[in-house]
Amino acid sequence: MRTSMTVRGWRALGIASIVAAAILGCSFYRVDSEEGGRSGEKAVATAASPIPAASPAAGGQARTEGTYPNVVLPEDINLELDWPTPPVGEEFGRIERGWVIGGVILLETDKHALIAIRKDNGVTMWTVQLDAPIRYHPTVSAGHVVVNVRNNLLAIERRTGEIRWRLMPKFVMSSAPLLVEPISYPSRIGPDWVALETIYVGSWDGKLHALEVRGRMRSYYKEANESALVAEYMLREIWHKTARGAVTGEIAFVDNIVYFGSDDSYMYSVNREGMDRFAYQAQGAIRGGIAVAVGPQSLYFGSDDRCFYCLDRLTGKKKWAYPAGASIVGTPCADPGNAEIRSCMVYVSVFNQGIVALQYTLPPPMKTTGKGSVTQTFDESYSVKWQVPGALAVVGVSPTHVYLGKIREPQKHEDDMPKMKDLLIVDKFTGEVTSRWTPPRCDFMIRNHNDWARPSLPDPMKVIVVTEDNRVMAYKEKKPVTGPIGVRKLRPEPAAPEPKKAEAGKEAEPKKAE
Repeated sequence: MRTSMTVRGWRALGIASIVAAAILGCSFYRVDSEEGGRSGEKAVATAASPIPAASPAAGGQARTEGTYPNVVLPEDINLELDWPTPPVGEEFGRIERGWVIGGVILLETDKHALIAIRKDNGVTMWTVQLDAPIRYHPTVSAGHVVVNVRNNLLAIERRTGEIRWRLMPKFVMSSAPLLVEPISYPSRIGPDWVALETIYVGSWDGKLHALEVRGRMRSYYKEANESALVAEYMLREIWHKTARGAVTGEIAFVDNIVYFGSDDSYMYSVNREGMDRFAYQAQGAIRGGIAVAVGPQSLYFGSDDRCFYCLDRLTGKKKWAYPAGASIVGTPCADPGNAEIRSCMVYVSVFNQGIVALQYTLPPPMKTTGKGSVTQTFDESYSVKWQVPGALAVVGVSPTHVYLGKIREPQKHEDDMPKMKDLLIVDKFTGEVTSRWTPPRCDFMIRNHNDWARPSLPDPMKVIVVTEDNRVMAYKEKKPVTGPIGVRKLRPEPAAPEPKKAEAGKEAEPKKAE
């Protein structure tokens, strides 16, 4: 009798707790009927992140069922939804800008929150609240994300989101910083200053500064018998390169060589120690982005003289120059391809003229004889393959297609970057626009110059879209085309000769036994 009364008591207590939870609104499950989700799905979220973090049950992916809408794409669009993120909370503000750098998607909101999302699976890594807007654009290295806020350099741990140091140089920076990490960090940091990272940044007084971040562990005494170790950091200038104009463009670093342009119309190249390699003079200021291709050893950049240049990145010799007729906007996108698909393309954004695809022809390899090498018969050349008006930037590159973001209003000036809301899918070998599509609830698309042909860890094509409901959605190709298809389109193979009838008849006859 006592046992039956105990069971009944527990049942009554359980029913009472459920009724109380319903009255108080303590719901442990999220119901998202407006977004087409299923009720009864557990919501996984963290207080430090505006986007739900990864759960162990989800296999390390922030994909909470019932928190994102179902997207139906047209049949003629060879894309599918790769991953979405739930909306960013109102307390963090609306997403205003975004960058795709080094496998990380960085988002800045109107309330100065910086959000980092992994590009491969959409997992939110961290969120950092800043006190002012980001100047220029962030820089991503193997272990850090560096931003310029109020002329202060902030180094954020790439994996954890912790602010490692905040340092202010003694000059006003005029370009985005470039962080180069050492080959190996010291195993132990003591009370003496130790050299850590190197930062390359331009200034308005016409200098490129090489700054060294130094750190040490200093002991502070709390009481008579207690002390604490605190990490301290400082900036030390190693060297600077003086130009005749402000360094306002991007800075590139490849194979221990630094490339930067200046308002004095020169493209400079110095090594890591600050020694000059070459200085090429254009006919106008160099303020835009730089693209470096290691395969053909080329350096691409635009100038205010309305020309697009291609230099040998090792010697500084001009290979060719394309007269665009207008200013070059943004950063060019190099697409050299691989051994199977030789794209040999460079996509250039021209002010109010769209995207121009330049195809370059590599010289034949030098022939070697017994006496020595034979000089080449011709140098590298180029040709205008196609042009798509209305397109502003490249948002993805695949082996056979290039994905372009289109604007609906013309640019007012060279620095004006309207939002890209329409997607153009272009056959990069013929220039034919195969499909046109506007992603659902698209606010803007983010530029993405992915390296799909990289030998180690290739970067597949993904179109990154920020929607009007403050979320991020990534689209990928349904069936990535592999193999030498682009080569066949570019250089069709000759048809094999048909076998003669007599020979065919002889092959058909059975062999006689000996």
